[in-house]
Amino acid sequence: MEFQKAEIVFYVFVSLAGLVGGIIRLCRDNISYGVIGNIGRCLSAGLVAFGTTGLWIGPDTSSLTGPFYYLAAAALIGFSGSDIQDKIFNRAVSKLQEKFGLIDRKDDQP
Repeated sequence: MEFQKAEIVFYVFVSLAGLVGGIIRLCRDNISYGVIGNIGRCLSAGLVAFGTTGLWIGPDTSSLTGPFYYLAAAALIGFSGSDIQDKIFNRAVSKLQEKFGLIDRKDDQP
């Protein structure tokens, strides 16, 4: 598998959009978690934005019709609170587990 330059640039910008959203959220909330805590929160916002956007688009990035749409989504994911990011992360993990046959959603429902 070879990465194309356009894909690398796109996902760098997705991660940066999520990271900037995390920084703006920290400033808005006016809460400090210490230097390491603040850096960790911003980096995790970028990582959740990167992962969610990557799973949303899938392996075929040649079908990107509006990359700014995905950058906007990444920024909003980064800006969202950690509770929303946790929900997004848990839903993505569940979808991956379901995709690879590790869980069966039909068995989880009453």
